[in-house]
Amino acid sequence: MIEAIHHAVIHRLHRDAGQPAVIQEAPTCLDVNDAPLRELVESVHGVYGGRQGKSYGVFDPELTLVSAEPYLQQLRDQNDADFYAISISMMQILKDKVESQHFATGGHVLMFDFSAHGIRWFVIAIVNSAPGTMVDANFRVVPAPHLDINGIRFAGRVNFIEWEKANQRYISFLRGKNSEVSLYFQKFLGCSTSQQDLDDTRNLGTH
Repeated sequence: MIEAIHHAVIHRLHRDAGQPAVIQEAPTCLDVNDAPLRELVESVHGVYGGRQGKSYGVFDPELTLVSAEPYLQQLRDQNDADFYAISISMMQILKDKVESQHFATGGHVLMFDFSAHGIRWFVIAIVNSAPGTMVDANFRVVPAPHLDINGIRFAGRVNFIEWEKANQRYISFLRGKNSEVSLYFQKFLGCSTSQQDLDDTRNLGTH
């Protein structure tokens, strides 16, 4: 159960395969007291938490300068950190990483930080739209695209409390179905997988 949403924003990253990516910046952060936003955040949090195939790890010092880590550290350590400015800086890094992978595409980029069970988290997820229909006021069936929360393929989550304690598994991210494409997202986070995660993967492969 989410206790509080501290900040949230949705930008757009558009890219056709093999072409330069284009960032469409949101004009401002979202109202964290907005009921539809809270429903969206709860849904993403729930889907992510229940998803199998996550990797765990820590920030890699060799990737720090070209990853999201310095900006997330600002968010963690500075009470007056500018979430919107941080999100714009992170979008530029994400754009660069997307362009490094030929088949990587974009989507709606949702970023939010929140508290749950006494822990503060940061989540980033790339969410795409899916076609749909609805019945309008005139009882006609009309197109109604929606965010495909269950279809999220690229997402990551950082546990600020465990990060401060320097534990070994404070970052998690979805592995994705295509490791070469999803690797860009791991590089964006600046994350190296932990030895325990590697051991878990090896053990799964032996059963």
